[in-house]
Amino acid sequence: MGYRYIKLKNRGSYVARTKLSWSGTQDGNAGTGTYEESGYHDVLVYGERTIDMKDQAHFPDGAAVTFTCFVVAGRDKTASFTFNEQPGDTITYQCDGTTLFNSLKQV
Repeated sequence: MGYRYIKLKNRGSYVARTKLSWSGTQDGNAGTGTYEESGYHDVLVYGERTIDMKDQAHFPDGAAVTFTCFVVAGRDKTASFTFNEQPGDTITYQCDGTTLFNSLKQV
């Protein structure tokens, strides 16, 4: 099973940012890439951000994705899953805690 969208819910007492890295086959060739939103992309306390990995990030179907939740002035957390543009499901993660004692879990 794979996911097309990723959502981060920030329930921590800090500012978070997202970064996605992928590895897989694109146009018959093995490849890798990263995606970070341009411009202001902080996820504030009790904020949420959803990324469309097909239309926004242009990941190849079936790519292995590593999601990094950057905690400003704290410890970053990562999670992994598979991108699948069909049927368009969303994987949701929630970060919480403080800059020194935080967690990232799938909800």
